[in-house]
Amino acid sequence: MITEEINLNMKEKIENIRTKYGCERASHAFPAIYMWRKDMNLTIHISEELFAVKCDMRGSNTWFFPCGGDEEKKKFITEIMKTPKLSFCYTTEKDIAFLNREFPEQFEYIECEGDHEYIYDATEQKELKGRRFSNLRNHINKVRTNYNVSIDEITPCNLDYALEINTAWTEQANSDADLEDDTATEELLNNWEILGAKGIIVNIDDEPYSVVAGYPISKTMFDICLAKQKENIPGLSTYAKHMFISSLSKEYFNINAEEDLNISGLRTMKQQMRPIRLIKMYDSGLK
Repeated sequence: MITEEINLNMKEKIENIRTKYGCERASHAFPAIYMWRKDMNLTIHISEELFAVKCDMRGSNTWFFPCGGDEEKKKFITEIMKTPKLSFCYTTEKDIAFLNREFPEQFEYIECEGDHEYIYDATEQKELKGRRFSNLRNHINKVRTNYNVSIDEITPCNLDYALEINTAWTEQANSDADLEDDTATEELLNNWEILGAKGIIVNIDDEPYSVVAGYPISKTMFDICLAKQKENIPGLSTYAKHMFISSLSKEYFNINAEEDLNISGLRTMKQQMRPIRLIKMYDSGLK
């Protein structure tokens, strides 16, 4: 199957297909595909009613599960089943039902907890009411009490500050992740307007210290893809995310905070934010 390099001119076509078929996975949003195209060795096959991202980082014939109409997906999968070592990543339970219906007994599935996407209720995250959120409120109050904090919306005029925070994070990070996101973050910040991104910078004593940013996935869901700080100040990450979510328009009912990459600290943090559901992800391959 022929693929091509991913470029910014594909944004409208890919987003139109994704919107038409109701795909709200962060993994399939154009900004994510574009941001990660280098680090994950991504290329794309695209037609009028379908796109499929090939991911060489995960295998020589591994694809994000295709996004498009049922007939187009069936035709695409039938064709690439002729090639060896076929597998799909970012496969949802809805996709599994499709495979079982159209290709019965031909695929097997492995749940990938590190790929699950965390979905939050935006109103809950803004209000943080009740015992369930007492820990988050404590973190936020400590930051407000102990530091002189202020918030700036990210604009083309202060993007350099966000890049500086990303650089500082990269230099001091000790991540357990198999895939670092510093390059992807630079892609987001360097193509800020065309990718439709929004974000804030949190200042401590007027010094830029933390950045949180993302982009709309649909008319009602917003994706948070970036949350970093210069150094590990307790509670600052929680405070920054809360302030950013609170700044979003009321039209966004849900927040997608993406996956935890099997990083224990990141998983704990995402769980403490009390997701309302997970978009569960699986690897699927031919038996």
